[in-house]
Amino acid sequence: MGIVDSLVLCLPLYIANAGILFFWRLGLFDRIPLLKNEFFRRPLSKPLFGIHRNLQGALFIVAVSSVGYLLLLGKLIILPGVLMFVAILANSYLKRRLGMKDGSPFPPLDQLDFLAGGIAGLYLSGYYIDNVALVAAATFFLHLGANMLAYRLGLKDVWW
Repeated sequence: MGIVDSLVLCLPLYIANAGILFFWRLGLFDRIPLLKNEFFRRPLSKPLFGIHRNLQGALFIVAVSSVGYLLLLGKLIILPGVLMFVAILANSYLKRRLGMKDGSPFPPLDQLDFLAGGIAGLYLSGYYIDNVALVAAATFFLHLGANMLAYRLGLKDVWW
């Protein structure tokens, strides 16, 4: 599998990771009755994961990545989205244990946590990426570029 094929296979992960920012900042979660409920908006655990990790984000990531894989592969696979969210939680947990505040930069984990979980989920679902190092390098720079663009558009408060 070439680098382009590998990046295409990761596309649902990229869309889910970036899409959550757009949905949140544009208030689109408030237009979905189920996700608008306080139960889904409440942080999973402030001391363990900070204030930004909730069921709303988990459901969004799993749903968007699963639909992405259904469209891309013709199969509904949820494990990449589930493990993507677990990896994001692990990064948040590590940041809290290191005493870092919500939103503090933590490169390269902030840029690659979702990818590591998603690739693990793809692997366990029977899909392999041969060029993991190249995909990780490309993702690191794509993530930084996307964050800088989101900052310039006023969707993020910080450029990282």
